[in-house]
Amino acid sequence: MPKNGIIEVPSGWTRIQGAQPQKGDILVYTNDTYGHVAIYESDYSTYHQNFNYHPYVEQVGYKYNALPSYWGVIRPDFKNNVPKITYIGMDTPTATANTMTAMAWVSDNSNVSSLQMRIWRSGYAADTGTTKNATYNSAGGFWEVKFTESDIKKGTSGVVCVDAWAYGKNGTKSENAGVMDFAFAGKKTGLGTFKARIVPKSNTTYCLGISETSSGSDVKLKTKSLTDSSQIWDITEFSDGSYGIVNSSTGLTLALEGGDSKDANGVIVELAKFNSSRRDQKFMLQTYNGGYRIVPINTGGVRALDIKDGTMQNNQTIEEWQTVNSANNAQTWIFEKIEPDVSYTTHVQNVGWQAYVKNGAMSGTSGKSLRIERIKIKLTNMSVSGGIQYRTHVQNIGWQNWVSNDTMAGTSGKGLRLEAIQIKLTGEMANKYDVYYRVHAQEFGWLGWAKNGASAGTEGYSYRIEAIEIKLIEKGKTGPAGTVSAFYNGNLTPSVNYTTHVQNIGWQSYVKDGAMSGTSGKSLRLEGIKVKLTNMPTTGGIQYRTHVQNIGWQSWVQNDTMAGTSGKSLRLEAIQLKLTGKMAEKYDIYYRVHAQEFGWLGWAKNGASAGTQGYSYRLEGIQIKLVKKGSAAPGSTANAFKSK
Repeated sequence: MPKNGIIEVPSGWTRIQGAQPQKGDILVYTNDTYGHVAIYESDYSTYHQNFNYHPYVEQVGYKYNALPSYWGVIRPDFKNNVPKITYIGMDTPTATANTMTAMAWVSDNSNVSSLQMRIWRSGYAADTGTTKNATYNSAGGFWEVKFTESDIKKGTSGVVCVDAWAYGKNGTKSENAGVMDFAFAGKKTGLGTFKARIVPKSNTTYCLGISETSSGSDVKLKTKSLTDSSQIWDITEFSDGSYGIVNSSTGLTLALEGGDSKDANGVIVELAKFNSSRRDQKFMLQTYNGGYRIVPINTGGVRALDIKDGTMQNNQTIEEWQTVNSANNAQTWIFEKIEPDVSYTTHVQNVGWQAYVKNGAMSGTSGKSLRIERIKIKLTNMSVSGGIQYRTHVQNIGWQNWVSNDTMAGTSGKGLRLEAIQIKLTGEMANKYDVYYRVHAQEFGWLGWAKNGASAGTEGYSYRIEAIEIKLIEKGKTGPAGTVSAFYNGNLTPSVNYTTHVQNIGWQSYVKDGAMSGTSGKSLRLEGIKVKLTNMPTTGGIQYRTHVQNIGWQSWVQNDTMAGTSGKSLRLEAIQLKLTGKMAEKYDIYYRVHAQEFGWLGWAKNGASAGTQGYSYRLEGIQIKLVKKGSAAPGSTANAFKSK
């Protein structure tokens, strides 16, 4: 009924003169005898009746208040609307083996007073699970609840179900949203960036691949080929724990046909140009069934990459499909990592450049006495940034400057031999890998393995490098073994270092090159000894054995191994020492002992006995010295050993 000459609006509706409209408001204009009305969508989108006397509804793009005679709005009673849940899903990047965050979106959050979500096991009644109040995430515009597997309460396997409902500010309850099904699975983080073939765990003769190379081409299950680069994928971990999966051959990423909005069983997996805002191009790698499940994060964790019908055959379609807790081989993948290669070629005297070899194979020659004159080294199949640098020690020149990434090191057209080399990785490659290398040197043969910039070869000998081997080893893994040194510098003067274990004192500090180890004037027995060589200019080592109280001569030991006894209080009575390898060709080892009752005896050398036998006398001190082959002894060699 009219009131004061004005027709009243329905109960709960309001006239507001000059108001800033809200979506759904009825706009009122008084520009003619009867005026006209419009429905507000946005400031520049309104729907008018009788606009310019047109007897129909039309959309107008002018700003709502730029039209003549805007009066205000009639605002419907939005509070009486029943909220509607439009979608529920799971925050896939936060999922673990026993926790998940469920999310719900509502058509009009301004009218929602609260929202609840419920979790239970499929096959059981919904009320057997747990209901929790949701928290509104204002940044994301959705409601969320964190559930744990213990919230399910009933059942130990099978699909988990979640639903949700909201309450309006007037107390009106929405209808329950549709049920979201998912399976708990622990996400795998920390894999970093790597190259791999993506292979079904149950049949490793196949892998993910492509038949066509353009954006929009379907991804297929292909018969695995070790020479097909289109079957190799670059897997990159993002800051949120999700991964991008990019085809190494095309540079295109895995995606769902139709993009973010496609979340249904049977959606085809295809190639697409990477777009960081598209959630269908980011994946969680969930530990599952002894391998991994690959889950697009736009699916809410409920679907994963699946081999259609579970049929393992060439060109079979890859699609997304509902996940389950039980083992599903069609959704179980493993990653066969593609490790980077180190490739190298050498220019050999009378031969020229050889073909590239890689990963520990020999480049150069064996048994031909031909010098290597130059070398080039490069990395391929890299999944992280970085490179390789190297430099060579060249006849008449010495150490050259560092070069990198397939640049020549050495000399061209000069007939100069390489004598030594240093190699090192750079960038992220240096953080993930070690580079090992060894050379075959004139007169020495194969030397030991050097790594990460250390020298391999010789200096000061004028010896040629004849061959080289280079390997990459992942950080933390064991590299190639060997006891031979990698580098010998003929300009070095070797030292002999030794320590003795003395009665009532224990192990003394190392001394070297003729200094006394033991004690003088204290009548304390030696019980053990260790001897080693340092600064060696060539190959070889040192061996030694001791004559021990109640035992006699022990077996030979070498290179800093203990000779004698430990914890038995048995005296050393005599000792023999000798050099091995090329050290024995270039040096003599001299040694003398201080024996009970006798004092200092004469100098013995190269395996002869020093000390006493048959007297039951203790050794109290020892001196050891290296002398160049043929040089004079450090002192008298008379009476080095007493025996009866």
